[in-house]
Amino acid sequence: MRQQIKSKIVYKRRDFEITESQRCNEPFYWAYRLPYYENVKGFKDLKEAKNYINDLIKREGEKNQ
Repeated sequence: MRQQIKSKIVYKRRDFEITESQRCNEPFYWAYRLPYYENVKGFKDLKEAKNYINDLIKREGEKNQ
């Protein structure tokens, strides 16, 4: 039987969010863009995940100028 993974939202900015789940009894973070879970990437460190989100937002802003 598969174990159900529980996750919670730990960071949200614009249409991006980071969720935390447990992997091998250690926290693991998923960063992605809503609503279709675009640019999904996994991280072991919350700070790295936040930097990834902020970089995506900066690049998006540069594209729009």
